[in-house]
Amino acid sequence: MPAPEVSVVVPTYNRSAFLNQAMRSVLTQTFSGFELVVADNASTDDTAAIVGSFADPRVRYIPHDHNRGMVPNWNAGMAQTRGRYVALLEDDNWWDPEFLARTVAVLANRPEVGFVYTGAFLTDASGTARRLYQRWDRDETHTGLEELRDLVRGNKILLSTVLMRRACYDAVGPFDESIQYAADWEMWMRLALRYTSAYISTPLAYYRQHEASGTVQIHAIPYALFVDHRMILDKTLLGAQAIYGRGLAAALRRTAYRWLVEVQSERVRRSYAAGQVVQARGEALLALECGPRGLGWSGASCRVLLFALLPPGMLAMLGNLWRRVDHAVRRRVRSAFRTLP
Repeated sequence: MPAPEVSVVVPTYNRSAFLNQAMRSVLTQTFSGFELVVADNASTDDTAAIVGSFADPRVRYIPHDHNRGMVPNWNAGMAQTRGRYVALLEDDNWWDPEFLARTVAVLANRPEVGFVYTGAFLTDASGTARRLYQRWDRDETHTGLEELRDLVRGNKILLSTVLMRRACYDAVGPFDESIQYAADWEMWMRLALRYTSAYISTPLAYYRQHEASGTVQIHAIPYALFVDHRMILDKTLLGAQAIYGRGLAAALRRTAYRWLVEVQSERVRRSYAAGQVVQARGEALLALECGPRGLGWSGASCRVLLFALLPPGMLAMLGNLWRRVDHAVRRRVRSAFRTLP
């Protein structure tokens, strides 16, 4: 049997309620030259029955006898593919019928482009679109360095919106299985170190947000996420140094670490506002690992330093004092307005 033009991998684990929609969105694409590989990470629900309900020769089912973990399951599915272009569609997301036609056209007509991604609709758990997610409001093409300069300030590319050229994926290697939470972000930066990227502003994917989604669960564990992000950035910056030299890599490091400090500063603020003073201090101490060049002299770094250096008891005392002062000022302002003629 000849190899398909596109290979689509749907990694899944116990999400039969969503899997049907994901698979159907692939099988109803206007572009038909694809194979659909479902990599089942040892599901215990009726996933096998859902897959079996599609009598389509383009579907291949790869069940595992034990749960390998999220990223190893991605790689296991990718290892089974044969297409010139490859994509990962998460089992709780789905595509517009034109997704493959539009993205394949870009890679087929632009040989310098290593990967292409699109806008998306963010939906609630029921699948109702709630927000449009667009990185830019028009189609864009970026050199690898342009893409990298932006990506070191956080992942802005949704996994289910990407189509990669298989030769480029093979050249940079599979997803890094030592990365627990953001292996897709690291992959986009690894590709950007070597290839041009293209962006289609039209929302051609639907990204479901719900309590059991990986994104929600990841952001509930900020310490692990910081460690993951720090490891990803350090790995990427080593690659940037090998290609672009120490000077540019150092500039990228400052940009990346200052973004990390901004993220941690916001986590500090949220924890403190929730009355979690000890957690806020712990998150501030993490940010100090970015060093003086990462901290700089921004408002975010000042907040981090304040929470890292003062003991929790003093932070709580200052917080109570600030709330009392704020309350007194608001009361006096209201009183002054009431006495105006």
